[in-house]
Amino acid sequence: MDISAFHELVRQGNEPRVRAALAQAPGLLTALNAEGRSAIHVAMEDNTTMTAPLLELGAPVDVVVAACLSRHLELRSLLERDTALARDRATGLSVLGWAAYYGAGESMALLLKYGADPNDGSLFCAAGVASVDSGRVLLQAGADPDKRGCDDGATAVHVASTMTYTDRALPFVELLASGGADMRARTTVGNYSALEIVRRTRQREEGTSRDTPARRKGFDELETYLQKFAS
Repeated sequence: MDISAFHELVRQGNEPRVRAALAQAPGLLTALNAEGRSAIHVAMEDNTTMTAPLLELGAPVDVVVAACLSRHLELRSLLERDTALARDRATGLSVLGWAAYYGAGESMALLLKYGADPNDGSLFCAAGVASVDSGRVLLQAGADPDKRGCDDGATAVHVASTMTYTDRALPFVELLASGGADMRARTTVGNYSALEIVRRTRQREEGTSRDTPARRKGFDELETYLQKFAS
């Protein structure tokens, strides 16, 4: 079995076949894909139910795993041995970004203490899940709320407005506003405001499996809030 097929089993949460594959080829556990990610990273992003089984099977606790799972003693030990790990991007995403995605505020504080850059794009990770805790840590550390990223020149306000990995983004957007974010900013591609992104996203999701009462409520309150900044 090649690494792509093995990682797909991890994404599917097929634990019996994952165990069988490792019995035949133990090296699959630590093999890296083209993004520099091993099976445990794939599980942590795409199917967290596989995280514990992979750790039980011997997946190494690297700086990303320690940060995301709030294993602070191990994280501190890793950072003390090599402070450069605080800025590591071997997986294609900064460790700080991983921790922001997981809402691991204490881990984020440790990473920042050891030299992580609050402006490395991690605010977009926090925005994707609308983590107020992660956003607050980053803004207090000096993250620019209007930093542009992604392929369309979006800011964190735009990213949060898609509610990609959450059903409620209003508290996060309010945090950005209180942190000085430009609520009238438009993407550099498409020239969309956050309000327009909310409306386009909910229209695109209408009638799909994502069109749930919780998401409709989340979009309603976010749209009402953003209308205050419409020009």
